[in-house]
Amino acid sequence: MTPTNFAFTDAFPTMLFKHNRWANLTLFDFCVAAPASVWTTEVGGGFGTLVETWRHIASAEVSYTYRLANATALPKSERPAFETQAQVRASLARTGTLLLELAERAASLPSSLVEWEHYRAEVPAALVLTQAINHATEHRAQIMVILTQAGIAPPDVSGWTYLDA
Repeated sequence: MTPTNFAFTDAFPTMLFKHNRWANLTLFDFCVAAPASVWTTEVGGGFGTLVETWRHIASAEVSYTYRLANATALPKSERPAFETQAQVRASLARTGTLLLELAERAASLPSSLVEWEHYRAEVPAALVLTQAINHATEHRAQIMVILTQAGIAPPDVSGWTYLDA
């Protein structure tokens, strides 16, 4: 069965960012249904608690979309706080769509200055998009570890499962 948001003619960036949005929302919705105690669970080697990790993913995606659209970093004072699960989910849905749109025109996007710790360089939009995918994938894996350690089998958010969703 082919998902309604999937087409065999999708270019690689389109497929990649459709999957990223689907994986984020699928895993987030699964987590929302988990016991509240799981949201404050922390497992060594990860980013932090489930709630901290989801807020971090959402905040990073806001930052990536801002950087891609404006060729500059989002000022820290303008970063959202994400006080509720509904705010996190709405942001993941919005930035998931924006990342897809930006990926479709990555070749025409300007490069931007990236400053992180001791790193400072002008980077192409494609690198920011690469980071967005890697970042979300890494932290989704950490979320799945938190769920597993809490005795909850996480959903499969692989590309194969996306195809069958």
